[in-house]
Amino acid sequence: MTLSQSAVAVIFIAVIALLVFTRFRPSLVFASGAAVCFLTGLVPAESVLQKAVTPGLVTLVVLILASIGLEKASWLRLVSGRLINGSLTGSLFRLAGATALSSAFLNNTAVVAWCKNILGRVR
Repeated sequence: MTLSQSAVAVIFIAVIALLVFTRFRPSLVFASGAAVCFLTGLVPAESVLQKAVTPGLVTLVVLILASIGLEKASWLRLVSGRLINGSLTGSLFRLAGATALSSAFLNNTAVVAWCKNILGRVR
């Protein structure tokens, strides 16, 4: 058994022991085990990306991170203040128009995240 195989075996046993004997969340235990294997070079990055993550999931995570960044932008307050004001009917029409226009040029997931941020500011 090579050194890298021994290291993976130790990490595997540690993951099983943590799952059995502790109250840590399983997702945290598995993610930590995978991170240790990745960061120590036991598993190459290509293998992790091919087997653990689909391109759609990566895109979704990037879009959510972008929407979090947009949430902190000051211009979003201006846009949301202009879109959602006055009557409910007028606000719905303005928001629907902005959503339709954005959806014509952007990924729909990004548009949904953008509208979520605008509506979240109204509450």
